Amino acid sequence: MNKTEFLNILEESLKGEVSQNIIDQNITYYDQYISKASSEEEAQVLEELGDPRLIARTIIEAERMSKQRNQRSYTYNESSYYNQDRMYEDLPPKRKGIFTSNLKWYHKLAMILLLLIIFSILIFIGRIVFRLFFFIGFPVILILLLLILFRKR
Repeated sequence: MNKTEFLNILEESLKGEVSQNIIDQNITYYDQYISKASSEEEAQVLEELGDPRLIARTIIEAERMSKQRNQRSYTYNESSYYNQDRMYEDLPPKRKGIFTSNLKWYHKLAMILLLLIIFSILIFIGRIVFRLFFFIGFPVILILLLLILFRKR
């Protein structure tokens, strides 16, 4: 088999299975690939390439897989198409903080309960301190103010 026969068989095997653009690309590729070899090496290159029908079958299957992958990855959403695989890549990275975390619901509930307990304890201690100030500190401050007032006279 020579280069012309190889390319003709390849083209005939691809016709009707893939687009003309794909056929032209592959014919050009294999033509250039075979042409790189000298005339003595051409037979060896053709032998290494193998059966052009098998190459055509591989190209057809690769094209079908590519089409299936494209059909699965694009979904119609209202008035535009979007790629499901890349949909989340365009979003900014999620910042981790107290309100945006990966904690489970029961961890969040435990944190809320802990905060409520701490808040209750602070209120209880604050009431005790206020009472102590009101019953002890306030009279002491009044007495000191009175002493200051009577010393000046």
